[in-house]
Amino acid sequence: MSEAMGLEIALAVDHLNLDESCGVVVVTGEGDVFRPAGDLEMISGLTKLESEAVRAFMESYYGVIFRLPRIEVPTIAMIKVRRSAQGLCPSGL
Repeated sequence: MSEAMGLEIALAVDHLNLDESCGVVVVTGEGDVFRPAGDLEMISGLTKLESEAVRAFMESYYGVIFRLPRIEVPTIAMIKVRRSAQGLCPSGL
């Protein structure tokens, strides 16, 4: 997930939480499969930074990403997940 996508998600969560007409959220994605991994270009760019700058960036980045569970209405994830050592995957896929 890129930094820009994370910011879009954070803004969407804030908007949804203010919208009293929203009864449920269905999270989908583009493409065939969701792969729980970061934007490789973004991650590669972090290798050029000092450790404190990396830490500050990652704390900010994950602070944004972790807003998704704060949606205040029921949420359904309609995604296909490829098995990956990088993230969680329901068994049987």
